[in-house]
Amino acid sequence: MEHETLLQRGFVFTITYKKRIRFWKYGIVRIVKKKVTIHQPPLSTLSALATEFLKFDFENEISNHKEGSKLAVDTCRQVSSVIAIASIGIHDPKVVDKEKEQIQIEELTDIIYYNMTPDLLFKIGTMVRFIMNIGNFTTSISLIKDLKKSLPTLIEKED
Repeated sequence: MEHETLLQRGFVFTITYKKRIRFWKYGIVRIVKKKVTIHQPPLSTLSALATEFLKFDFENEISNHKEGSKLAVDTCRQVSSVIAIASIGIHDPKVVDKEKEQIQIEELTDIIYYNMTPDLLFKIGTMVRFIMNIGNFTTSISLIKDLKKSLPTLIEKED
């Protein structure tokens, strides 16, 4: 029940960050609260999210502190990107300007990366993984492949 509710309604979180606004020669720092909603993604966004998740590289063994911290920084940036893609989405390039969409994703990635705690970042990353509903998607693809392999039954009888 909770799974279906989450898939239908999505989930909302708020990011609070500081934004510098130019005013004449001076810069005014304003605190901004951005409300981000993540719903079950369409296929185009699902494909982009799956591609981002495949970029994670956890197979390297960490031999020292320097390599571990580099891996943590890279992973946090990738998780921020996954959350940004899930919230903005990937749309049809015929309808939406691809460059503007990429700029929005990069801006939201930076906001998430620089203003969210690691604990909250990975909780939301896990929720995105859950809301992707990739299990049902792959199951439906395998069912479609099985249907394609089976021979169609004839409706009309041959005389």
